[in-house]
This record gives sequence, C-alpha cells and structure tokens, in this order.
Amino acid sequence: GILIENYNGKFPFWLAPIQFVIVTISEECCEYAKRVEQQLSGFRVVIDTSSDTLTYKIRKYSHQKVPCILIIGKSEMENKTVSVRELGSNQNKTVKVSELIDKYSN
Repeated sequence: GILIENYNGKFPFWLAPIQFVIVTISEECCEYAKRVEQQLSGFRVVIDTSSDTLTYKIRKYSHQKVPCILIIGKSEMENKTVSVRELGSNQNKTVKVSELIDKYSN
C-alpha cells in the first residue's frame, strides 16, 4: 500500500505489474504481435487484440499507468518495428524490438 501511495500508482518500469502492452491495429497484425511478445520474454507483457479502437486502447492503458504501449500496425509489421508510446508522452517513436530490449534491460 505504501508503494502505491508513494508512486501514485505510476510505478517505475522495473516494479510495474505490466511493463509492456502490445496493441494491434488490425487482426492481420496478431501473428507479428505474438512474435514480438516472444522476443520480450524476459518482461511482463500483455497483448490486446480486441476490436476496440486504437484511441480507446491507448486511453485504457494510459489510465492503468502501463509504462510502455507498443502499437503494431501494417507498416510496423512490414518494417519489423514497433511504435512505442511511453507513459506521460503523447508522441510515438518507431524502433526495432532489439533496441527496445536494450533500452529496458538495464
């Protein structure tokens, strides 16, 4: 309880119950999302393949204070990248999964 109150629910990355949420834009991206999840096997990852709108999914996980939302669409799938939205930011960065692992493994 003290940690929740101290961090106001916004835990540091290493302490967050869910570290990454993979959000797909369409059904055709689900296979690639599963491959990304496998690459992130050392982290706590959830995949959201629901038919909800992208805006709704981002808002939902931002309110849950998930540190990183990984957005996968057709272009990310073709380029073997992910679009990353970090908690507290309104901008997305497109990076390779290996770069993401390097950044958050420390």
